[in-house]
Amino acid sequence: MKSQDNQWRYDKLVLATGATPFIPSVPGRELMLTLNSQREYGAAQSRLHDAKRVLIVGGGLIGCELAMDFCRAGKAVTVVDNSASVLAALMPPEASSRLQHRLTEMGVHLMLKTQLEGLEQTADGIRVSLDRQRAITVDAVVAAAGLRPETSLARHADCRLTAVLWSIASCKPATRRFMRSATVRKSTAWYCRSCSRFYSAPCA
Repeated sequence: MKSQDNQWRYDKLVLATGATPFIPSVPGRELMLTLNSQREYGAAQSRLHDAKRVLIVGGGLIGCELAMDFCRAGKAVTVVDNSASVLAALMPPEASSRLQHRLTEMGVHLMLKTQLEGLEQTADGIRVSLDRQRAITVDAVVAAAGLRPETSLARHADCRLTAVLWSIASCKPATRRFMRSATVRKSTAWYCRSCSRFYSAPCA
């Protein structure tokens, strides 16, 4: 591996250069705010502070956390997700149901099994078009539909990526063994979005 001033040799290369927010490809997508960094939060802070009606696109970990935070700040919050439940990929149905009940108790309006179709700036705010000919109007829309690995460094370096890992620490032991035996042995590079481990109990 070469830089302007140095050169290094390696057996295995791990690129851990972060991720960028996934923004659904719908008309008006430029109206969505993202909160994946301090810079993005700073740019959106005044708009979010003034907003009374906030729509969150995505019912995952970040989307649910933002929904709770905005509710506590006294805002009318709507969460849109095309899944049948919040945290559908992370929680068993019973746990997801309890979280949904808690969000509803707080005042969050959950619109599940709902597809976002477009955004349009109007005099009254942002008109959000949904499937089944539905629409709502809000003051701010936050994209919390997930992240995509930032692979531009690898592409510019013409580096072939053998695997893209979200978090090897969160994989089941059998999956980690498979990655090590079937992937690392042949790999030129790994690309990791999240390289972290948690040694304490998760917090809710």
